Amino acid sequence: MAHEWHDPLRLAVTQVADQLREIHGLLVRVVGAIEALAPPAPAPPTAQPKIATYEDMYGPIPTPAPPVPPPPPRRSSLVHRWLFKEISR
Repeated sequence: MAHEWHDPLRLAVTQVADQLREIHGLLVRVVGAIEALAPPAPAPPTAQPKIATYEDMYGPIPTPAPPVPPPPPRRSSLVHRWLFKEISR
């Protein structure tokens, strides 16, 4: 036989696979028993109350006031005329 090491390796892999199947079966039974002991799941929550909006709390939103017109142009003061007067040459 050219591959003598195959037989012992195949035997070891088969044994490990069998043990894993047994462990899986045990785990399924243990989890089933734990789930049977657990209290029942709570009922799904009822509809949550509506979150209040600004209008619900304070009434309708008022319409904005019209924009304020710009002030009339200011008259030139004496200091302004003195500081910014044009010098004729």
